Amino acid sequence: MYQNTGRVDEAKECLKRLITGGEGLHYRSVDVGLRTYRGMHELALLHRKTGELDTCERILADVVRIYPDYLPARQELAAMRALLPGPEGEGGDAAA
Repeated sequence: MYQNTGRVDEAKECLKRLITGGEGLHYRSVDVGLRTYRGMHELALLHRKTGELDTCERILADVVRIYPDYLPARQELAAMRALLPGPEGEGGDAAA
């Protein structure tokens, strides 16, 4: 909701609280995916939206490492690495 109203910083904080378990008891029924891989993925996308590409790439790499079967994060990570300069981006060999 915060993201849709342009309040990206508040959206990031809400996702961080959700992922780390720092929210109130009324969120206990929230989908487990939002507390884990989906929440981390959404947080990474918010960082990308605000131009924090290194942070986005780091979070996506964590999601892929911890939840290797979560395809959306794998796809986003490949796309991010194609954008980033360095050994894995811009012509680097990401498959090595």
